[in-house]
Parts: sequence; structure tokens; C-alpha cells
Amino acid sequence: MTTAVAWSSCARWLLLSASLAAALAVSLYSPSARAIPAFARRYETSCQTCHVAFPKLTPFGEAFRRNAYRFPEGGDAVAEKEEPVTLGNDAQKDLFPRSVWPGQIAGKLPISLLLDMRADYGSKFEGHAEESGHGHADGGHGGAAPAEKRKLRFDEIGGKAALLGGGGLGSFGGWFAAIAFGHHAPVEVERGFVIVTPHDQTSLHLKVGRFEPALHGVSLHRGLLGHQLRLTTTPTLLNGFTPEGSLRGFEASGLVLGRIGWFLGVVESTVRVEGLTKDFYGRLEAKVGGMRLDGHGGAAESAAWRERSFTIGASSYRGRGSVTDVSSRPGWVLTHTDAFTRVGGDVHAVIDDLMVDVVVAVQRHDAAGPYAAGSARMLLAYGEVTYVTLPWLFPTLRGEASQLTRGDVRDGTRWIGILALNAVVRANILVRAEIAHGADPNAKAGFRFAALNLSAAF
Repeated sequence: MTTAVAWSSCARWLLLSASLAAALAVSLYSPSARAIPAFARRYETSCQTCHVAFPKLTPFGEAFRRNAYRFPEGGDAVAEKEEPVTLGNDAQKDLFPRSVWPGQIAGKLPISLLLDMRADYGSKFEGHAEESGHGHADGGHGGAAPAEKRKLRFDEIGGKAALLGGGGLGSFGGWFAAIAFGHHAPVEVERGFVIVTPHDQTSLHLKVGRFEPALHGVSLHRGLLGHQLRLTTTPTLLNGFTPEGSLRGFEASGLVLGRIGWFLGVVESTVRVEGLTKDFYGRLEAKVGGMRLDGHGGAAESAAWRERSFTIGASSYRGRGSVTDVSSRPGWVLTHTDAFTRVGGDVHAVIDDLMVDVVVAVQRHDAAGPYAAGSARMLLAYGEVTYVTLPWLFPTLRGEASQLTRGDVRDGTRWIGILALNAVVRANILVRAEIAHGADPNAKAGFRFAALNLSAAF
């Protein structure tokens, strides 16, 4: 089948999926359903205050996140509708250190439930390429997955959910946690961290726990297309490292003049080595135009997502992993340290209803040793465009590619293109119809499929 015919077939799938999406949305909606996530309950406001469509943030939503889950400019005192529970009284501050410093917690349990459902139709599915990686240990690099007849899959309907919690800790900082069910494991703590703000809300954040490292200005957890960010989930041949969405460690960050952001982190790698070695990363970014990163002085727009801004960033990640080689002598197994570095640059633009993200990165590995695989380099590219045609309806186009070079040998390009139509049928219900086409590292095991996704947050 030619590429043109494949895309024509995918287009038919998209139209079918869009029709099914409308029918499904109508069947799910109940006029009495008023459940909304924890932050919306806390401030008694719509999800669209902070989200274009959850989980993608508006400029104000980004400022809320960077203020440790509090309204900018100390706005919680006015905006917060749920009365917090005070742990002590202000008089204890005058007695400190002969008393415990007072604090506060949410008056109601700040927990939300997120349900994810997905149906797929196709002959070869994304999982074949996703599992293989760039020459990973499962051997997927060498050839195509077995051919399958076209089929409709309901494998991911009713099988994925998450409990999300978060909030401020008064002037002390904020916290966030996510427990996932049916994703990479039956139950796992996907993220869980505390943010301390010793000076003010934005100049210095001290984060500790399990979190997504700030590298490329895009996120697994704040994107419209779900957990498909190959930029941070593609492993290489040598040690399988990926900076995918939850590393354990410590991160310091802050804002300068409200428009320049910086991040420094120390984390436990996904590929551990003996000893006390840890991975390090840093990022620097700057925003021109639009609302400041801290939310100060933001001008009101007719729609929360609209502004005219340009953000540029650069990052670096330095880590170490282990490489195990079987030598030419029977019974000999050698383990070497693989030092690797990832550097990247990114650009993010918002022009009224148009949102554009572009990221390029290169990851270099150097495993020294007589039998080690040697040096390797992986190039990564990411681009995404979203256009808000109506406040509740917008298409998204994403393209990603990666290419691995080992010594003088260059693998085929691993790539994927995704076209999606997103519909916010209610403030807390998102339906997405998408088509995808791509290939594995040697460009032989192609895959193409259509999918219908439903996400509901309560």
C-alpha cells in the first residue's frame, strides 16, 4: 500500500472515529454531572481558567503551576473559596523556636479522579515500534513485527485511571501527587513531590520527590496527545536511558524578572550504577511577550489561551549507566560505565489561536572498554502545532523522529506522525480522534492505526 493510499485510509478512519466520538460524548453526558477536579473545586472556577483542554495549560495555568499551585501575586487570599484548616495560630510564629510554626491544609480532600479510555483500529499498532526502541535489548531493532489483520481493539477501555492530588501549603510552598492504575504497572506512584518556597512564590523553588525533569519545555503530563512523547521515551542501544516522566531526586528552580526561568536538578537515573553517582541537569529559558511566567501584570484576553509570545530554551543532562558485554572468551561478562550527555534547544510560540512547539536534541554515549559497544549518538526532533478553531474544538498535528548512529553505522529513522481532533464536550470531558503513521528504527516495521480516546476528570 502506498503512503497516499495509507493516509487516505487513515482519513476514513478519522471521520469514522469523529462520528463515534460525538455519539460517545452524548451518551456519557448527564445534565446533573457537576464533578470537576480538585483545583477547580478549590477556587470554584472552570477547568478552562487554567487549561486549553486538560491537561494542556493556558498562560495563566502555567503561571499557577510556577507559583507552586497558587494564584499569582498572592491571589489565593481572594480567589480561594474553600476555607483551609489552620494548624495552629499566628501567635506561635512569635514564640518560634519555642513553638511549632503554624501551617494549614485543605479543608476538603484535594483529590481528583482521571479516567482514560481508548479504542484502536488498524493492522499494525504503535506498540510494535514503541517496544523495540533504538536497538534495545529486546531485539526489536532487527526486523518488522508480525503482520496482523486489521482489527478493532478495546484493550484500553476501562483499564486506565489515576488519582491526582495537589495544592498549596500556604506561604510554605505546594505539593502534587499522582497514583496511576493500569498504565506501566497495575499500581504505581507516577509522581509525588513537595515544593518549598523559602523566599517568595517564584524566585526560588526547592522540589524534592519523584517528578518530571525540566528539560525541553514540553511534557508528558501537560500535552494533548497523552503518553506518546518519544522525545523522552526512546532508549538507545547502550544502556536504555530515557528521561521519561518520573525521576527521583531534587530540583532547584526560579524566575528572574518574571520572564527568565532556570532549573538545576540532581536525580537517580533510570539506569543505575554502583556507588553514589547521580545524574545532573540544567535548563535556562526566556519568554518574550504575553503574560509573564510568574503571572504578574497579565492582560486579560477574550480567551484564556490567547496571547502573542515567544519562548526559547536550552538544556543539558549528564548521566552515567552500565553496559554489559559478553566477550569473545566463553563465560566472560564485562560491565562498563557509559557516560552520556543530552543537550537540547526548544522554541514555543503562541500567536492568538495558534500554538507551536519545536524541540531538537542530541544524546551522546561513550562506553569505554575492550568489548563495549563504544560511542553512539542519537538525534531527536519534535514538532507540534495546535490551532483553536472553536473554544471546544481544535486539531493538533505532531511529528517526531529519532536516528541512532553507532560508530560509522547509521540506523534508519524512527518516526511518527499524528493528526488529532480534540473536542472538549464538557469542561471536564475530552474526546480525541486521531490517526497515526510511523516506522521503527530500520524503517521496515511500519505501523498505522486510528484511535478514539476519552478522558474524564472528576
